[in-house]
Amino acid sequence: SFLWSEFENNVKILNDVLGNFVHRTLTFIEKQFEMKIPGKIKNDEIDEAFIEKLNNINTKIGSLLINFKLKKALRELVDFGRDGNVYLNDKAPWHLIKEDKDAAGHVFNLCAQAAYALAILLAPFIPGTAKKILSFLNVKKTLKELTWDSINEEALPEGQKIRKPKPLFQKLDTNELQEKLKELKAQKEKGEKRKMISYDQFKELDIRIALVEKVEKVPKADKLFKLSIDVGSEKRTLAASLAEYYKPEELVGKKIVFLANLEPKKLRGILSQGMLLAAVEGDAVSVLTPDKDVAPGAKIE
Repeated sequence: SFLWSEFENNVKILNDVLGNFVHRTLTFIEKQFEMKIPGKIKNDEIDEAFIEKLNNINTKIGSLLINFKLKKALRELVDFGRDGNVYLNDKAPWHLIKEDKDAAGHVFNLCAQAAYALAILLAPFIPGTAKKILSFLNVKKTLKELTWDSINEEALPEGQKIRKPKPLFQKLDTNELQEKLKELKAQKEKGEKRKMISYDQFKELDIRIALVEKVEKVPKADKLFKLSIDVGSEKRTLAASLAEYYKPEELVGKKIVFLANLEPKKLRGILSQGMLLAAVEGDAVSVLTPDKDVAPGAKIE
């Protein structure tokens, strides 16, 4: 079940932990290191502890995902982001840079490697955010090309130029989202209260099979096709807004389902003698076809 308070809290955690760590890391590299991944020096104990977590996080989260422990895997991922923030605070590179720029650069090299790790690990959960991080790091390969084995403290080369970072997550406008939820709920209730029709009313619809014999593009109508169809006892024409979804040759020879007793209507000079039926979901449109070979004119009952 969906809990609004839980959703709101999860977004806040992602922003406060992961978004904060990645943004702190990349903005510091942008401002203090000419947008280039700085080099490394010798590790101290704090570095070694963080590197150990970095080099093992893929195995830990991978094992949880293989065993379908998705929530625990996401918690471990967020905890790794917390480890990154703790590491930053412990090393305090904003103070280090005043006396030793190389030491500060070493910290941000490791943090950049951790940001790369977060991108790879986030991919199964929020791939859009993972792609954003890789884009900021100027990683050329796609998520599909990158493996979890690529996560280590040497994943990003010294001197690699990053892109200008932006906040990973937009601020959550709870009032706006609650309004959207109210609208969706109202739409759902409206759909549930939709007026029912009787069987006799349904029988008034003459739905039949037709064979598409010819498909023509309509001049000055980018979305419209003119279909010449065989309905068994006669030939007809249909106007159908399918040009965005099908090529003419994909429709020729196809058996379609259409409403045969719809009053004819002229569309862009074409007399449409019926209505082709299609399934629509979002931006996807799929023409309805019978799953067996039936003759043109066969009635749908």
